[in-house]
Amino acid sequence: MFVRRGSVTMEPLKRIVLDEVYEVYKQLGTGRFGYIKLAEHKESKHNIAIKFFPRPQIKQVVPFCIPSK
Repeated sequence: MFVRRGSVTMEPLKRIVLDEVYEVYKQLGTGRFGYIKLAEHKESKHNIAIKFFPRPQIKQVVPFCIPSK
């Protein structure tokens, strides 16, 4: 299912093994629901931020991707 909100298209993500696709580096920040780490895509070398949620706090997750410009 694809959801359109404004000019950003959000679409479901495929489940991946994080260590196979990304090199995860330092922690960038924390919040009430989790923490954010800097990561680099191993093939493209693009840097991204990944938000991690502790499993006990997750009741329902709606995965989505916001493409970078």
